[in-house]
Amino acid sequence: MLEITLIGNPYDRGLKQGSVFSKELNELAMEYPTWLGDIAPDQMNKVRNNMVEYLDKNFPEMISELEGISKGSGIPFDLICNINFVSAIGALKGCTNVVILNSEDGPLLAKTSDIGNDYKYYSIQKIIPQEGQEYLAISWAGSLWAEVGVNASGLIAGQSSGPTQKGQDGFGIPTLQYPRFILEKCTTVDDAIEFCRTIPMAGKGLSIALVDKRGKGAIVEKSGTAFAVRYPTNNGTRIS
Repeated sequence: MLEITLIGNPYDRGLKQGSVFSKELNELAMEYPTWLGDIAPDQMNKVRNNMVEYLDKNFPEMISELEGISKGSGIPFDLICNINFVSAIGALKGCTNVVILNSEDGPLLAKTSDIGNDYKYYSIQKIIPQEGQEYLAISWAGSLWAEVGVNASGLIAGQSSGPTQKGQDGFGIPTLQYPRFILEKCTTVDDAIEFCRTIPMAGKGLSIALVDKRGKGAIVEKSGTAFAVRYPTNNGTRIS
């Protein structure tokens, strides 16, 4: 698996990632339509632009990081966004999370990634931001995904795909970028649940598995306008 350490402000982190993973990004620029499905180009552009508009207003640091990736790789900004947002625009399906709260080694989260022949693009990214939590995340090279990750506070987040909610307009954090914000901004399962309760997600739905170092666990079911939490019980889970 590819590895990279990214330190500093969002633009500088993006610039380094784009430069280091320029080869992989140019390959992804050719291959990403494989995962888009049959969405029409006009609809793809509309959803992408809405995602960019939402991020620019609410999380401009992500736009800065994407601009850095574009500059470092020499790939146009819109194309970098297509690669980064493909899982939200094209509604990729698959993946499984398994949570064990009381193993001999403490709380554990295990995850698969089941979307196809993309293993060659996976990277483990160590992120040391100027503000927020340090964390490790598994991501496509050159993207801001966090399919699964753990931060310095001992919070773990992993995701599995859910269906796309009909009628979404793209105004929200794109799907696989969503757990990345959780890792950077939250320290406990309760923090992450509140983040998911209040911050919009764009694209398909997710089941987000959460575990913290205290041994608390939960599954957040999240889509464009829907939200629920599953908590473990002696008889399975309860929904809140």
